[in-house]
Amino acid sequence: MSTCDIIIPVWNLKGITERCIESIIKNTRCQYRLIIIDNGSEAETKQYLEGLKNDSRIKNYLLIRNEENLGCTKAINQGMRASTEEYMAVLNNDTICCQGWLFELVGVAEAAPDIGIVNPNSNNLGFNCPKKMSLDKYALSLMQRYKGKYIEMATAVGFCSLIKKEVVEKIGVYDEAFGMGYFDDTEYSMRAREFGYKTVFAKAPYVYHDEHVSFNILGSLEEIFKENRKLFHEKFGVPKRILYILTKENKVYFAALEKETYVLANKFNWIRVFLPHQLQGLRLAEHTNIAVIFISQFFFRFHCLFNVLVKKKKYSDIYVDDKKLFKMLQALTQFHKAKVTLIKG
Repeated sequence: MSTCDIIIPVWNLKGITERCIESIIKNTRCQYRLIIIDNGSEAETKQYLEGLKNDSRIKNYLLIRNEENLGCTKAINQGMRASTEEYMAVLNNDTICCQGWLFELVGVAEAAPDIGIVNPNSNNLGFNCPKKMSLDKYALSLMQRYKGKYIEMATAVGFCSLIKKEVVEKIGVYDEAFGMGYFDDTEYSMRAREFGYKTVFAKAPYVYHDEHVSFNILGSLEEIFKENRKLFHEKFGVPKRILYILTKENKVYFAALEKETYVLANKFNWIRVFLPHQLQGLRLAEHTNIAVIFISQFFFRFHCLFNVLVKKKKYSDIYVDDKKLFKMLQALTQFHKAKVTLIKG
């Protein structure tokens, strides 16, 4: 098993940071080096991080101190440049790493040479620990059920990303134009794909994330998000939300759709496909940006129309093979705003 550098940017939040590091010590059973970038923390956190040098439980530790907060992206890059191992795990300090998390992430990364970045399972990705179950027990259940399993995703979510050293050697570090963070991880994944590397979601390892804790102390969460989203859109375009409504078997079209949706998903577009229950001939790539939803034939048209009209994040494009439904959707364009296209054949 390859060794890994764990890179954690820290700006204050001593208690949260200590919780994260204790979870690493407790639940990491492969060799690792801990690289902490102290991004101008005040005395309490600074002293805690310096004290870790004397913690006998941490076998390999590197502390990089900035006298002012340079932003999350620059801090991560300091850690990436200091990394010497085959793998590096970029980790937020507001996370809790569960048993076997790093060993499983590395194992998934080694499953294929074109896997460049790996995300763990997390509440950050919609997998929430049941209220009546401990986090440790929930994480163990996922490990037992999904060990070794993964699916492709368009881009990583940066609370925890395992990155192969060879990826960094080929494409460089994060784009520092993203400053305090947000979309730096997304941009990095898109750039890695341009060099032939996939980003995948490992189903078994679990890392809990206290979302936005670090950004909340900045007091400018929404502003940072909007500025960096604009920067990302300028570079890669605005992602689309595309809906396919299919009512009949069309093997030629289905074969083409499998390739089309995979390409669209990897460009950070979101794909949803509505099918009646009896239509089972469509096979699409397993991808976090692709969702196939089966609907009862009896309520099919009503369900489709209702979803299109009430959905908060509106579709940009709708493709439909049913003429009656096509006309209904066209008549309602002023409400859903999507471009509606009739699939021929």
